[in-house]
Amino acid sequence: MDKQYIFNPRYILRNELDKVIILMKPDPVIPSSICVLHPIYAMILCFVDGCTIKEASMKASEYLGISKQNITEILKPLINNEGVIEGYESVFPENTLIEYQNEMKKRGYNPDDFHCSSLDLKLSRLKAPADIICNITMKCYTDCMYCYADRHGHLNYKMSPEKICNIIDEAYNLGVVSFKLMGGDIFQYKEWEIILEKLKSYGYNPCLSTKYPLKEKDVCKLKEILDDKIPLQISLDTLIPKNIQSILHVKGEQYKDDIISFIELLEKYEVNYIIHTVLNLYNDTVEDVKSIEDHITNRKFLQEWFVDSAKCSMYLPYDYSYYKPSKENVIKIASYLENLSKSMDSFKIHIPKIVKNHNKIDQEKKSRIFNSRVSCSGNVSSMYILPDGKVTICEELYWHPHFIIGDLNLNSIEEIWNSPKAHSLFYLNQSDISKDSPCSICKDFKDCHSYKHVCWRDVILAYGSNNWDSPDPFCPLAPPILKDISME
Repeated sequence: MDKQYIFNPRYILRNELDKVIILMKPDPVIPSSICVLHPIYAMILCFVDGCTIKEASMKASEYLGISKQNITEILKPLINNEGVIEGYESVFPENTLIEYQNEMKKRGYNPDDFHCSSLDLKLSRLKAPADIICNITMKCYTDCMYCYADRHGHLNYKMSPEKICNIIDEAYNLGVVSFKLMGGDIFQYKEWEIILEKLKSYGYNPCLSTKYPLKEKDVCKLKEILDDKIPLQISLDTLIPKNIQSILHVKGEQYKDDIISFIELLEKYEVNYIIHTVLNLYNDTVEDVKSIEDHITNRKFLQEWFVDSAKCSMYLPYDYSYYKPSKENVIKIASYLENLSKSMDSFKIHIPKIVKNHNKIDQEKKSRIFNSRVSCSGNVSSMYILPDGKVTICEELYWHPHFIIGDLNLNSIEEIWNSPKAHSLFYLNQSDISKDSPCSICKDFKDCHSYKHVCWRDVILAYGSNNWDSPDPFCPLAPPILKDISME
């Protein structure tokens, strides 16, 4: 009997009116991307829905008036394809078609839904967001001395669980494939269970991060709700009590005991998790790293240990020099962890890096980095919801007034996404740029801002909130950074 196939359940087809795109549900291992398809290919894929290639080709042939042989020749290379396949201005991701299993839910796509009124097969701003991040609270259990969040004056901002659930409803109906949660610490939002249950009902499985040592009943609830494929992130910087107190401003001994108990509960209830350590002035020693290592070696459900150097925050009342780690100490820690990782089979260790000095990078290398930069998804395929319902384009810009594109207390997601403010930020006019910025007279302005844009977070970090329209720090025309934001 011939094998039956299905369009990969991880992928979502969406009609953008002048093209069809393939969106990808988040995966902890496989990176996500957006692929453009000619509408004809999307219609053909609709027929591969738990049947043989022969059956799919026959149905597609009847619908489109294309020979069965031609359709079969299109479909066969897409079966378990190991890499991306490109052709006819279309891109097919790996494993576009996979073998159908009885327990799989059929896709139920209708080819009539993928007719386009015009055709433009270039990747462009989406007609609705594909990814949404919702910050449900700015409250935290700790008070980290390297905090990256804009918490001052915003701690009591909160939307009701009913409001957040309504937002999730609309996101799902718009075809949003990823709905993530951020904070603060989401477990400081009293009704967090309601929000997670709602997300689960739509198949959204956000990766959660916390410094809060949850109790047993909460761990049991998480076990019910969480997808085993998406690990919980525990932010853990050290287990030396005096350093805990200096970094987090909590009682060191008590926090150490509580967080170890929390990890043991995760092991008891078989909850997959990762650990994230941020090196700073108070824990940049091998001794601090070993304090964590001693309590996580041989854990069964720990999957990865990420160790990073603290970066400069845009929202603290003191300079980076107050908390940044020593370059020499980070190098020692990196060496120690590299050796440790060679003998560590149970989980993967990610080695920390030095925060480089932009001013020391030569122009040729800057140009190479800048031209190969990854496209920013903000206001292209994603949006960020703040805890008071305001909407911005990036999780690190918070309430910066220039980047607020709407308010969900007044308008819908769709209205905000298609608002004049959102469009004006994407289709930025050179005439809107300050005369003090090199961008105001740059001949490459249009190409630079046409799709990739720049990282406005990096721009503001380097040059200040009022200079949001300065060049990206990696741009060869960028002025020197006068602020201390590196470890060199």
